[in-house]
Amino acid sequence: MTIKVADIYVLRGVTQRYSYLVNTDECHVNVGDMVDCPLGKATVKGIIGQFSEFKADEHGSFKYIIQRSASQLSLRSDLIQLIEWMVHTYRMTPHKAIQTVLGSVKKRRPVTDD
Repeated sequence: MTIKVADIYVLRGVTQRYSYLVNTDECHVNVGDMVDCPLGKATVKGIIGQFSEFKADEHGSFKYIIQRSASQLSLRSDLIQLIEWMVHTYRMTPHKAIQTVLGSVKKRRPVTDD
């Protein structure tokens, strides 16, 4: 029996990806999907970078992905590759690379002619 593990870019200022178990019965996710996952005592958002499969007895003590994020954001594979390249080439955190690729997620007021 194998289990599915997702490597996730956590949207925090950390320099590595974190691995989480995927509950394939309850959580249908793909590479590039934004998910909610536990990090310490907090729940954080992250983007799935890739999947791996392990034998059930080799999975260690991974935590499970909580759910697919309500934002329903999903990045194309070429953007995931760009983020990975930026992390390695410019030695930036994955979160900063994602911010650079996607731009600011802050809501801006619409421009009016007034």
